[in-house]
Amino acid sequence: MTRKKENFCPWPMFESLCGKVYGLGRPELPAAARLMASAFSRDPSIRYLLGGTGAGSRDWEYFLCVLKAVYGKCLILSLDEEINSLLILFPPELKAVPTGSFLAGGGLGLFRSFGPELLLRSLNYERNCRAVKSRFATAHSWYCLCLAVSPQLQGRGFASRLIRPALEVLEANRCSLYLETHRELNVSIYRHLGFELLDASPIPGTNIVQYSMMKG
Repeated sequence: MTRKKENFCPWPMFESLCGKVYGLGRPELPAAARLMASAFSRDPSIRYLLGGTGAGSRDWEYFLCVLKAVYGKCLILSLDEEINSLLILFPPELKAVPTGSFLAGGGLGLFRSFGPELLLRSLNYERNCRAVKSRFATAHSWYCLCLAVSPQLQGRGFASRLIRPALEVLEANRCSLYLETHRELNVSIYRHLGFELLDASPIPGTNIVQYSMMKG
């Protein structure tokens, strides 16, 4: 099932996804944020940004601010309206989460709740991501901000079913897809989907390795 066709219209090449995946509407962003918080609760990069060893009660609010900041500027997709899976694809012109939109959407409140360290870590993290990405991405490279599945459904092929149709569209249009992961286990998963490992280096000031990968 898919949401209204106009959700895909800014990028006509993705109209073929209608009927294969579900485009999220703004009212569904909180559900998507909670999915991200649960799926990435122990992800090293998220724990670096938000602190703690596991999911905090307000982690989902951080993801909601991100989703609000990019909504309408990228593709936010799920396999169905249950929102148990999530794929977020940035077009080449969207280089990062817009800072102004993030702050306006509740980011300032997060900095007060999580402390100024969140701002400093976010700047360090984003600076590193941009530096590595600039070495490999081209004018035709899309960016996968998120591929997530509810923890209770992981290992059942949901992620593959969600991302493969998008990969087919990108390949047909001679576009590449760039992403980062911070768990070595995920490298083999993305390799199975056709991604190539381009770089593996630590986030500055940490021992967290960022694995940068691309397909196409």
